[in-house]
Amino acid sequence: MGIYVGDPVNYPANIYQFDETDVVQGGPNGIDNKPLKELADRTEWLRANMGIFDRLKDEALITGNAGIDANNAGKLNVAYANGIVNLTLDNASNFDHGAIIPITSHCTNGSVININTPQPITDPVDGDLSVIHMHHKEHLVLVALTNYFRVMYASPSMYTAGEEVKAREVLRNTLVYDGSLFDRARHPRLAKWVLEKLTFGEELVSEAMWFSDPTRYRGCFTVGNGSTTLRLPDERGMGDRMLDLGRGIDISRFHPYAGGYEADALQTHYHYVLAKAGVNHNDFPVSRGSDPKSTNTLAEWWNKTSGGGKESYSLDGTNVSANAGKSSGVIVNGTERVSTETIMKNIGKLNLVKF
Repeated sequence: MGIYVGDPVNYPANIYQFDETDVVQGGPNGIDNKPLKELADRTEWLRANMGIFDRLKDEALITGNAGIDANNAGKLNVAYANGIVNLTLDNASNFDHGAIIPITSHCTNGSVININTPQPITDPVDGDLSVIHMHHKEHLVLVALTNYFRVMYASPSMYTAGEEVKAREVLRNTLVYDGSLFDRARHPRLAKWVLEKLTFGEELVSEAMWFSDPTRYRGCFTVGNGSTTLRLPDERGMGDRMLDLGRGIDISRFHPYAGGYEADALQTHYHYVLAKAGVNHNDFPVSRGSDPKSTNTLAEWWNKTSGGGKESYSLDGTNVSANAGKSSGVIVNGTERVSTETIMKNIGKLNLVKF
């Protein structure tokens, strides 16, 4: 019986899964032992690298475009950006095999640090990459292998571009949905999400369509100038409603996609109000009509001293003409509430998108 202790240097990217056609074979190179050896190699590699952060040998401050080579391995590389900063990794083969390269970022608002490499950076979420983008206060740990780099750790925020959050202030690495243009190069993760995940003509529209109406398409992203910018939705003063998606409740949305606008409205209805003492109801003739709930007595009128003129009212499904004073709002506890829209009680927040 042979003994296998594992390889602490090579980290298997995948674990073999038996095919139905595999022939049973033991021994050092037998197919039966292949997945077990790969798991043992991973275990030994992890054990060899345990506590690596306790052995950081120095700190390297980076304030502009720079290369990341073997001298940066094992150091805490702190990169600062005021604008666009490019860091370029040396070939993985020029690092010690299994070398650890930690990078932390400090960026001013609207700045980005691009980690470029001539060889793949294998990420467990995004696959093989040629560049990784970092914004303010994010952390990345790479490990150099034979001819590629592997992401050992990355801040969760590096995978959340496009997610929305409501807050009382602009949070770190977010933009306000205020309809402004943003620079694709300074917000590459958000730009990638917009261009790859949103459908043109639905959640993403042209500048001309966005400006064709003051509200209809303003909840959508736009392609900006087509090369260097994109435009954010303008959600100022708006509320959210879940899309109907064929349920049949919300059937009046003209643009039935995420970001599509729907105007405010009141459902068709009629009002019951008490008769008011001292009002000569004969001055306001009412016909019964076909509604069995209609009455011969006129409902209460709130007589206003200002305004006035011929008005048409609806009472129990019946049209009533009256030379009554106009009211531009509704009466609540004796106080008239006037507005240009139908409003529910609400608390103001900022709608933000992560980049």
